[in-house]
Amino acid sequence: MWTARGFFSVFSPDQRISMASLRLPFRPSRTPVRIVFGGVAVALLMTAIGTGPAHAATSLSGGWRAQHTLAGSQCWPFTGGAQAPYAPNGTGTAWSKQSMSSNCLVWTSYGIGSNGLGTVISVGDQNFRARWTGGGSAPSQNSQAFSGSLNTYADIAANGTNWAAVGNIGRIRYSANDGVSFSAASTPGGVPALGFVSQHHGTWITGGGNARLLWRSTDNGRTWSDVSVPTAIQSTMIFQGATYDSASATWIAVGSYGEIWKSTNDGATWSIAYHLVSNDFFTDVDASTDGTIIASTASWGRMGKSTNGGASWTFFNIGGIALPAWNAIKAGPTGEWIVAGLANRVYFSLDNGVNWAPASGLPSTRTWNDLTHASVAD
Repeated sequence: MWTARGFFSVFSPDQRISMASLRLPFRPSRTPVRIVFGGVAVALLMTAIGTGPAHAATSLSGGWRAQHTLAGSQCWPFTGGAQAPYAPNGTGTAWSKQSMSSNCLVWTSYGIGSNGLGTVISVGDQNFRARWTGGGSAPSQNSQAFSGSLNTYADIAANGTNWAAVGNIGRIRYSANDGVSFSAASTPGGVPALGFVSQHHGTWITGGGNARLLWRSTDNGRTWSDVSVPTAIQSTMIFQGATYDSASATWIAVGSYGEIWKSTNDGATWSIAYHLVSNDFFTDVDASTDGTIIASTASWGRMGKSTNGGASWTFFNIGGIALPAWNAIKAGPTGEWIVAGLANRVYFSLDNGVNWAPASGLPSTRTWNDLTHASVAD
């Protein structure tokens, strides 16, 4: 059984290959296992229907990168770029794999981030990281490993030339030279399976793994303090993702059991902002510059949207009767959003999440784990 944000499977190796589209990235901080056979099996049988009229897809900007899990064996055939991210064309109807050297020691890449200055870095298991420059198009330092024993890294974010990557057993690595090299950070200790990291102007938030756990850094990832919430509606609630809403000067963190938390003092302390009584499992959250906050869930294509700093939310489903389970959501420039998840499902919006259209021309049989845009710092 895979237990580190790779695959969680009860099948034999042969079954894992033949049933690859049913596999779920473990990502304990994002996608719960309970939806594998319900949402995904249905998604394989149905045709996607967008919510609202399909927006004329003529202005999806360049710079989008979507990180995937390849079906079957991750290193077969032995060609370069097995885990390289894909980029869509302007209409989302064709996707091209980014150039990358062979990385056949790597099973899966999970997190991807951008500093908004042209550098993009992806991280994964077996200490893997890969780096691109030129807006995420030129490969540099392919298949470079973090130092130390082999670990899985789940996510990465950047503030200028400062980067921080988080992973299993409480591992955090930081870089002050634009991701060329990384060092071990000082953490509160313990071995939580950190599943996400987000930053805003030098303040960083990470969490996942342990119930109600959040860590915070104010020195670009070098040292971290424990700002975990003392109580929660569900005592076993796990945080799935966090973002900073500039319009309301509020940090928003989402978790399992439908819980949404907020901080108005730059992440130092947190209070419950909203509880979805249906207990949907939130998987990710992001905010655009105009104050639109959108959170994805693993429940039947469901998403939540707030325009008042997380005080109130409206919920909707996209994907029609296909009922996709989402892993990641990202705001791009000028009202663009992309959400991605299991069973090769990617949707995008060009009007700040009002209307959504399904992407087409995707490479087959993939789970989409994370998203970034080269012009927006993660």
